[in-house]
Amino acid sequence: MTSLQRLQKINIYKFVLTLPGILTAYALLVGLFFLLRLQGSLDPMLFHFGGLSLRWFGILIALGVLLAFFVTTFLAERAGGEDPELVWKLLPVVLISGISGARIWYIANTWQKYKDHVFSFGDPNFPGAFEIWRGGIAVQGAIAGGVVGGLIYMRLKRMQFLRWADFVMPGVVVAQALGRWADFTNNEAYGSQTTLPWGIEIPCEYRTQGLTPGSIDTSCPGVSPAATFHPTFLYESIWDYTVFLILLYVAMYPHKVQRIFKVKVQNGDIFFGYLVLYSLGRFMIEFLRTDSLYLMGGPLNGGIRSAQAVALLSLFIGVGCLLYQHRPHPTVERGKVT
Repeated sequence: MTSLQRLQKINIYKFVLTLPGILTAYALLVGLFFLLRLQGSLDPMLFHFGGLSLRWFGILIALGVLLAFFVTTFLAERAGGEDPELVWKLLPVVLISGISGARIWYIANTWQKYKDHVFSFGDPNFPGAFEIWRGGIAVQGAIAGGVVGGLIYMRLKRMQFLRWADFVMPGVVVAQALGRWADFTNNEAYGSQTTLPWGIEIPCEYRTQGLTPGSIDTSCPGVSPAATFHPTFLYESIWDYTVFLILLYVAMYPHKVQRIFKVKVQNGDIFFGYLVLYSLGRFMIEFLRTDSLYLMGGPLNGGIRSAQAVALLSLFIGVGCLLYQHRPHPTVERGKVT
């Protein structure tokens, strides 16, 4: 058997759940981070060609979307009884609704910044609400928008939402793990100051100045140009990948899960499990962010962070739905309910 034939026989999805696969993935994540950290901050632009420029952010998000749908297609094929080609028909619906939800959520939480310039285009000082390429999206808004768009599409196509949501969510969370690196390339979404050895430097031109609602002033020279900050993107990327491994394991080996935990995996368990696990990580990591969106108040007066409020709501919904799905059922014995 040739090396190529051996490689073709490897099931990548099974490999990532083995100990060598898990250790390899985490080693790559951490190793890549320290390698890039040694080189200092990255240029958000991959290249410029005349008036055309290509950002790392766009590339990573696009790769994340493709990765999500490859994983979804695999799980749909593996489960059987479903047409995996529907995934690719679902792609533009979820993509458009997800991006729309991400932007709407951000604008809603920073309305004071945009209210007088909603339809502005090309103004160097006041970005408009529709100029999404100038920054300003929220991951939780993207998830909500994607879920709503997907739900509408599935209802029209008479697809089982919870069954398909279980196929989709492992791919979504691994896409989030990849997409978080876009924050690194943009020198944004960093955490508070730290002296830990893995702290990252943020160039002065990319630091928050406390002007955007919810952001903390970390600008130079108020904060030393040599200061280092928590790489919150890395924390969330590692957490998201961990959630991916858990959800993928449940999706691929439901009988093992049933044998270990004495619980039968039902449609929707993976979706609700995502709500619980992702929300736990996001809630904790958000404490470190210096650019959080706030529902009420701000960073200096103990305000309520939007992401944490949504995370708590998602957590309660996920736990509640899981408990409801696995509630004890009365047994029927001799024609009587006991």
